[in-house]
Amino acid sequence: MDNNTMNEYEIIEQMEDIITNAKQTVFSDKVSVSKDEMLDLIYYLKNAIKQRDQEEEVKNKELLRMIQESKNKEQAAPENELIVLEDAKKEANDIKKAALRYADGLLASVQESIEKTLNIIISNRDELNH
Repeated sequence: MDNNTMNEYEIIEQMEDIITNAKQTVFSDKVSVSKDEMLDLIYYLKNAIKQRDQEEEVKNKELLRMIQESKNKEQAAPENELIVLEDAKKEANDIKKAALRYADGLLASVQESIEKTLNIIISNRDELNH
């Protein structure tokens, strides 16, 4: 599978595979991994996150456009249509909040995985330099 088309979780799984299958140092839990391979995966992961963030931004802009459109219609709408529009705005706001919570959860998970991987890389570099 091309790294450019993998999602964040697939890239993290590949990172985990590299670490899991890496050669272990004798009498230690330290492993040796390819710096270039890990940096490539981190690069692809950053791009995947950036792509997802851009897609979320497009969705958020569309939600904001819909809200603005509904506000514009609201000014000319009869009173019973105002209730429907308010419900639609509330639902759109709830969807947006849920999407932001979901994105935050994904980013937190990715951050945790990257931090673990980075700690392993730092530890391995320290091991190599000592």
